[in-house]
Amino acid sequence: MRTTLFAILISFVFLFINGCVDEIKIGIPSNADHLVVDGLITDLPGPYTVTLSYSNDYFEPFSPNASNYNIRDLVQEAKVSVIDGQGNEEIFEEKSPGVYQSSADGMRGEVGKSYILKIELENGKKYESEAEIMPANVGIKDYFIDYTSKKYLDDGLEKTKDGLNISVIPNEFDGIYEFYRWRWEGTYEILTFPELKIKYVMGEPVPDPPPCTFEYIPDSENDVRCKCCICWVTEPSTSSIVSSKTLGDSKTLLRFLENSQGRLLGKYHFYIQQLSITKEAYEFWNIIKQQEDSGSPFSITNTEVPSNIISVEDKNEKVMGFFSAASVRDIAFYVDRSYLETRPELMDTVKNDCRVLKYSTNVKPIFW
Repeated sequence: MRTTLFAILISFVFLFINGCVDEIKIGIPSNADHLVVDGLITDLPGPYTVTLSYSNDYFEPFSPNASNYNIRDLVQEAKVSVIDGQGNEEIFEEKSPGVYQSSADGMRGEVGKSYILKIELENGKKYESEAEIMPANVGIKDYFIDYTSKKYLDDGLEKTKDGLNISVIPNEFDGIYEFYRWRWEGTYEILTFPELKIKYVMGEPVPDPPPCTFEYIPDSENDVRCKCCICWVTEPSTSSIVSSKTLGDSKTLLRFLENSQGRLLGKYHFYIQQLSITKEAYEFWNIIKQQEDSGSPFSITNTEVPSNIISVEDKNEKVMGFFSAASVRDIAFYVDRSYLETRPELMDTVKNDCRVLKYSTNVKPIFW
C-alpha cells in the first residue's frame, strides 16, 4: 500500500512539473546586416586603413579586432575618404575586399585638428562620422615586467602555468585628454626541422623534406641559414585594451606573456603603441573590451555599443563601429629568460617549413 501511494505521489509531482514548464522566448534584437566601420587616422605616417563590413547576428558579438571576416560580409566597391577641418580630402583605395587605405605619402594626422570619415556605398547610401579631434599624447612613463604563476583546471586537474606580466604607466598630464588605447606586438625566433618531414607511402614512412630545406639565405657576413628552418613569429594584440587616468587607471596590464612554445628561450621583442583617444572613442573601446571579457550575449548587448557613424539619409539607421583620430607614442624593449623564476619551456618539435606556423616569416626583422 505504501509503495502504491508513493508511486501515485511521484506521478502527481511529474505532472505538476511538466504543467509548469513554459517555453521561454527571450526577445533579443538582431544586429544582422548593419554597416560596421573600423577606421583610424593617427599622427604617424600613412597609409591609414578603414574596414567596412556587415554585422553578424546577436550571438556573434561585434568586435573590430576580428580578422576572420567572411568574404560575403565585407563591403566592396564603396567610396571612402577622410576630410580634415580645412577641407582637405584624402581618397582611400580598396586594397582588398572591404579594406580601404590612404596613400603612404598622403594626408597625415595632426594633433588638434578634426577629421571626418565619409562613406558612399555602391547602392548610393551615404554615411559620415562625427568630427574627431586628435588629442595630444603624453607618452609612456615606464614599463614593468613581473614574473607570475597562475593556476588553472585542465580536465578537472589543477595545473600551473607561469610567465611574465607586461604593464605600462603613462606620463603625468594636466590636460583634458587622458584616455588611452593600447596595442602591442611581440616577436620571437623559432627553429623548425623541415629535413625531418615525412609522408606515408603504402603505410610506410618515407622522407619528404620541402624544397626550401636545401635552399640557403645569408644570415651574416660569414654564415648562411636554411631558408625555412629559422623564422620569426610576430604575435599581435587581438583584444581591446584601454585605460583612463581620469577614471583612476594607472598601471595598465597589456599582456600575460606565457612561458611556453619557446617564447622565452632567447630574446623576445615587445613593441607597444599608446594611442591618445577622445572620451567618446574610449567609451566605445571600453564597451568592446567588456563584451570580449564577458563572452556572454546577456552581459552587454550590442545595442549598447556607441558609434560615431551616422547615415546621412536616415538618422535612425543603426551603424556599428567607430572612426578614431589618435596621436601615437611607442616604446620597444627586449624580454628574456632572466625575468623567469623557472626554466623556459621548449617549443614543440615542428618537422616542416617554419613558415607554416601562424604569424611567421623567414625574413629577419630589422630590430633583430
